[in-house]
Amino acid sequence: MTWVGPSRTISADEWATLVQTLDGDGGSAGAPEGVAGSGPGGVAGSGSGSSVGHFLSVPGLEADSLVRVIRASVPDHPKAPRKNNPAGVTWTPATGAEALTRLEPDTLSDNDLLDYLHAANRLAAFAQAREMEALAEFATRRPPLNEETPREQHPEVSLWAAGELMAVYAISAGTAQHRLDDAATLAALPSTGTLFRKGLLDQTRIHAIRRGLENVPEDLFPVLEPLFLPGASRMNPAGLTRKIRRLAQKHNPESLTERFHRARAQRRVWFTPLPDGMAKLGAILPATPALALFQTLETWALQAQRDGEPSTALTPTGRPSRSLNNYLADCFLDLIHQSF
Repeated sequence: MTWVGPSRTISADEWATLVQTLDGDGGSAGAPEGVAGSGPGGVAGSGSGSSVGHFLSVPGLEADSLVRVIRASVPDHPKAPRKNNPAGVTWTPATGAEALTRLEPDTLSDNDLLDYLHAANRLAAFAQAREMEALAEFATRRPPLNEETPREQHPEVSLWAAGELMAVYAISAGTAQHRLDDAATLAALPSTGTLFRKGLLDQTRIHAIRRGLENVPEDLFPVLEPLFLPGASRMNPAGLTRKIRRLAQKHNPESLTERFHRARAQRRVWFTPLPDGMAKLGAILPATPALALFQTLETWALQAQRDGEPSTALTPTGRPSRSLNNYLADCFLDLIHQSF
């Protein structure tokens, strides 16, 4: 049995000795030659008293090789190939983590620093993809209890599953449920999950895909996925969401009336406290009355701005200092108060 590192193979006995030594005093005495913390060739700072602590690494990639790894983390774009992309170097989570650990950002050139950022984002995507897979697996192990009233969305998962995640992540029940729902969506998109695990889609694009598929029946996912996935890794997130919604509109066999009634069931209003005595009030409403409400607010706000309604102060040119957004917010409060 051996543990294989980038530069050499060490036996299980050597590895056990190394771990026991580090666990005992935080130093590197007894480490095999060429292993982290053992002197020349080891990772700087992995010995006694280092801030790195017990981080273990088997080195073997020199600085130039590590730079090539972070360059390899950026895939070539067919229409814009990169001249300095190293041939024969394949990015993996292991080599990527090694490069990010051992390279210091302040030693890199501007271009390599940008590649370092990409490498970090790609490694984070890999970790997040694995987390989503674990969440999906966890959900399968928590079927609803007999006395539960199942949720409309994903009724096969217990309501208490989110409660366990609350404790793990120290988050609210709603946020925990969102994570489970996101994991379920990703599990129904196998090709998307594969690209996410390879770091070729990041969390931002995954969220964009999730938003685009809101209120879309899951049995339509296999039709849509091959249509929206090509080029998704380089697409603006908002544009990706719009593309998916257009595709869903085109390929959804349900009538617009059916989709509207299902979406309308999700209407809600929420309140979020903000610092310094402020708060955020949000709502999801049917489009027609929501547009009418906003147009009314906008009309009132523009009229108040033109009339120079009382403001907190004047600008140097004598114009009211409130912005249109300020007027919209004030008119919104006025409109709500007049309803009582």
